[in-house]
Amino acid sequence: MKDVKFLGYNPDYYGINNDILFLKGDIVLTEGSARVKQKIVKDLLTTIGEHLVFAGYGTNLQNFINSRNIRQEDTQRQIRDEVIYALSYLEAIETSESDDEHMKEINKLEIVFDEDDPRKAYIRIVLTLRNNENLLVLVEI
Repeated sequence: MKDVKFLGYNPDYYGINNDILFLKGDIVLTEGSARVKQKIVKDLLTTIGEHLVFAGYGTNLQNFINSRNIRQEDTQRQIRDEVIYALSYLEAIETSESDDEHMKEINKLEIVFDEDDPRKAYIRIVLTLRNNENLLVLVEI
């Protein structure tokens, strides 16, 4: 299955300033593990309830962006819970039949802090797809 490809300012990192990618006047499409990474980032950065069709799509991670409490264990647990819910929901609504577009398991989910800015953090997710490919997703919060 193919989706419209969104472009972050770094191919391995996606933040809040994504845009549609055009090449020679045509919209670029994405598939496979790149599509999975993009879907995860879009889901995590969408506020729950914003999607017109899927009311459960999205997260409340926006509540934690630049939070002064980001380093507290309770806040980190809430963030992890949001991510796990989002990934489970995303997998439940996925319609692709391709194993390289389905999540099999989460291997690692951690919050990494920016040493230069105490309020900035990243969610680092390492997961395995059904085709046994490992995928790293890094999202700024």
